[in-house]
Amino acid sequence: MDKVNFGATKIGTVKILKLKGEKYVPYRAHFIKLETENDFYVLKAMRDNWGNSLMGPVCDDLEEYGQDLWNDFSIFALSERQRYRKNAKIDPDKILGATLFVEYPGCKDNCISVLQTKPEYISHDRISDYKHIGQGIVRSIQKKFHTKAIIVDSEEDAVDFYIKQGFVQNKASNNPYQLIWEPRKSAFGRFFINLFHNFVK
Repeated sequence: MDKVNFGATKIGTVKILKLKGEKYVPYRAHFIKLETENDFYVLKAMRDNWGNSLMGPVCDDLEEYGQDLWNDFSIFALSERQRYRKNAKIDPDKILGATLFVEYPGCKDNCISVLQTKPEYISHDRISDYKHIGQGIVRSIQKKFHTKAIIVDSEEDAVDFYIKQGFVQNKASNNPYQLIWEPRKSAFGRFFINLFHNFVK
């Protein structure tokens, strides 16, 4: 991990798609972790500029209860690549998406509490400059926290998205929209399922 000049920690890069001309091409976005009050202005910009931002309540709580809340969760984001200068700060406009991630020390799982793509890059019926932002964030989280299960209380319309990222319904929960990703099942399970499918074709 590299400590970049704007205060956030660069975890690595992840491949998404960027529109170039009339087609999408692979693009390496930066996967970063926002660090305490140094990057609080980024959250405020997301709250103020993203419309109905899911990060808004998080930002409000930090303003009301103080920076100690940063110890209770982590905020990761995907950003466009930037050229860094000494003492430069991250440009909030280059944030593509973000997630609020909760680690539970001593427990067997962690939790994706909030996941949001920048509204202008959510492409339902129009062409977006970027694709697979949410997928890039989730896969980066899975890679970083690959030794523990990850739980998400999904919205109904996001269930299919998480299933495509290897999540399944959490049978230990009464919530039909609570999903779980388990590293061993997700990695080895998919391998044997694909092997079986290829065998029976």
